[in-house]
Amino acid sequence: MSAWLLSVIGVVFLAVLLDFVYPNGKTNAFCKSIFGIFAMIMLIYPLVKIDISSLSQTSMSFISLEEEIRKSKDEYYRLKLENTFSNENIIGVSVEIDSKMKDNDYYISNVFVDISSIVLSQDLEHKNKYEVIEELILKTINVDKENIIIYE
Repeated sequence: MSAWLLSVIGVVFLAVLLDFVYPNGKTNAFCKSIFGIFAMIMLIYPLVKIDISSLSQTSMSFISLEEEIRKSKDEYYRLKLENTFSNENIIGVSVEIDSKMKDNDYYISNVFVDISSIVLSQDLEHKNKYEVIEELILKTINVDKENIIIYE
């Protein structure tokens, strides 16, 4: 970029010098137009060298970074829920989180809970396991009740 800037400054300096040397009349106009074309090529040259594919790669890397952030937050909330369940002596619960990134904001659209191999502690055996799990999820993460899907 600095080499291009130096060449532009050189062309401007050369144009000023040659303006004093040009003869009057039609030759002057012809010389100025030739030099103008040369100066225009000098100014446009860096634009021709821009690699458009690198610009799209930057966009793709931003999308993949956003996806990695979303996945890491999903994993964080999944582990947080599993720790909450183990602290309440509920074992064998598998959690999957469906989330989205919109305008750089993370939000959880659904929480899928598999309780096919659930083991409850004795104090929770006589309670409704669906309600207990739902309450723990609502206390642990910010999600609407209708977005919690529990299946066996």
